[in-house]
Amino acid sequence: MSVEQVDAAAAAGAEYMISPNTNAAVIARTKELGKISIPGAMTPSEVAEAYELGADIVKMFPAGVLGCGYIKAVKAPLKHIPVTAVGGINPENCADFIRAGAVGVGVGGNLVSPHYVKEGRFEEITAIARSYVDALRKEGLYV
Repeated sequence: MSVEQVDAAAAAGAEYMISPNTNAAVIARTKELGKISIPGAMTPSEVAEAYELGADIVKMFPAGVLGCGYIKAVKAPLKHIPVTAVGGINPENCADFIRAGAVGVGVGGNLVSPHYVKEGRFEEITAIARSYVDALRKEGLYV
């Protein structure tokens, strides 16, 4: 959310910056460092602004609440802007968001349970990740 955080993430080896909002300074610094910028947006105006500021992909959030129909409607006039759907994505709906026009989906809490991490149950996290891949493969959306 800040230029300082971008610098710290890049110093730690991050290759892309994901933000919950559209911040011109964050996008500019990310691009100066040669990194991928993925700011957050919800409305068509925010999506267009983020892209005009240099975003590589715009994170549409909260996708699960907005729904696939909303993503599809926003993409209709903004076909040239790559968006990813984030928030409320699960194995049952991930393919629907890709079909609605998202170039990808972002998954956080539905994938990496803090409970599983704390208990070292990484095989269960792997199984959950595999269920996303399997769902996309089943629909021919992932190779």
